[in-house]
Amino acid sequence: MVSNITSGFTYYLFNKINSKVIEWNLQPLIGKALFKKHESIAYIELKIYGSMEDNYLRSQVIWNVTDLTSLHSNFKTEIEKSFAFFVRYVSALKGEDIRLQFEVNDAALDCTAHRQNPFEYAANYALLDCFKESSLTFKKETVEILKRGMTAYLK
Repeated sequence: MVSNITSGFTYYLFNKINSKVIEWNLQPLIGKALFKKHESIAYIELKIYGSMEDNYLRSQVIWNVTDLTSLHSNFKTEIEKSFAFFVRYVSALKGEDIRLQFEVNDAALDCTAHRQNPFEYAANYALLDCFKESSLTFKKETVEILKRGMTAYLK
């Protein structure tokens, strides 16, 4: 079971972007983040935008990446949890029911990761990055090293 990291710290992180979210016209935004903490590294790149279809009753995740559940069993669950929180957050700030599309366009993981929820944290920081408020910095080379390690591990 995935633990709940929607804590005071998560609220604090998203509080930084309140005014930007209220002004957001639901046009596409791209964000990426590398979460690195102790024995855990996860990377995610995503795109978010308002749902263009009236027939969607809820927000939707489009997975444009390899399924990494063989490496991290809660891969999708952690990301979807972050997105579900974000939809509720945006809806609350805008005062209306908002449906979003999330595209997960890239993801990587340190195969030796032991910390819980690395993708949930990475997704939260990538959402902040969509609004240019992420404080995490990383080198592109780090992501490439993660991908090479995953490729070798999956062979």
